[in-house]
Amino acid sequence: MLFLNLKRFEFNYDKMNKVKINDYCEFPNTLDMSKYTLGFNKRQDLIREMEEKNLSYDELELEQ
Repeated sequence: MLFLNLKRFEFNYDKMNKVKINDYCEFPNTLDMSKYTLGFNKRQDLIREMEEKNLSYDELELEQ
């Protein structure tokens, strides 16, 4: 479950008061959060290591 807290007020320095923001917000029905997971970060580290050593996945497994 994801909860978002939207900033709905901003301060108007000309009038020295808060002004409510009534802008329309739209979000998709599904949200892909996979790039923020530990598994994604591990895969990115593995890909980076493979590129640095110019190795294929199988060669990297043999090396470790």
